[in-house]
Amino acid sequence: MTWTRVMSNDELPPGQSKMVLVGNTIVALFNVDGTVYAIDDACPHQGAPLSEGRLDGCVVSCPWHRVEVDVTSGRLLSGPGIRDVACYAIKIDGEVVWVDVPDSGPCRRAIGRSTGGKQVIATTDGDRKGEAMKNQLPEIELARAYDAVPQDNRHYRVLVDRLWPRGVSKEKLNLDEWAKEFAPSNDLRRWFNHDPDRWDEFRQRYLKELDEIEGGFRSVIDDAGKRTILLIYGAKDERHNQAVVLKEWLLKHHGPPADA
Repeated sequence: MTWTRVMSNDELPPGQSKMVLVGNTIVALFNVDGTVYAIDDACPHQGAPLSEGRLDGCVVSCPWHRVEVDVTSGRLLSGPGIRDVACYAIKIDGEVVWVDVPDSGPCRRAIGRSTGGKQVIATTDGDRKGEAMKNQLPEIELARAYDAVPQDNRHYRVLVDRLWPRGVSKEKLNLDEWAKEFAPSNDLRRWFNHDPDRWDEFRQRYLKELDEIEGGFRSVIDDAGKRTILLIYGAKDERHNQAVVLKEWLLKHHGPPADA
């Protein structure tokens, strides 16, 4: 084992976390009820900094998407990640905290300067080709929850309402995902109240809310793969609803569809 001093024992209060660099590895430290744990800082989904996530007991939630990780073991509990997170040994020597991190080669995620509250993530050359492929946007279509919703495997069905459409069964929608976190906030939804006279202001305010969501719509795009993303909404008005704005935002921030 190769132990590296990372902090004093009193630097990290219970319920808090911090990021440290150990050699070429970015490590997240968590204090759970007075015991310090160390795991890899990169979320197994898209590399978001777990040290900036919300810690609830021994479970940290990814600050970007819906991944949850047990910080005591590195075990992936929920979300679109595909693997557990590396967990590192900790020892306390007097007032000093030490961590043992095996040499992992060149650093795959580098923390850059903060831009608009978001960290800049730099990946190695080996990752860039895959990232470019993932950045391609599938086709996007809209469907009202009360109408016929395509059930074929060509579509990735995403409900974008914050509330479940009244009277519609789960079997009818056959969802792949309920992305309620991308729906308008409750305050904005209540203010709009599907009033066409408020559409222009609603659109601007909703676009601003979407800009403030960490990670954007990336996880949905990745999970959809090559399937057409079907944005499902419950509003009666087919021209004035959040799915129309969300599609506009996606085309602006994630580029035109791959086949466009």
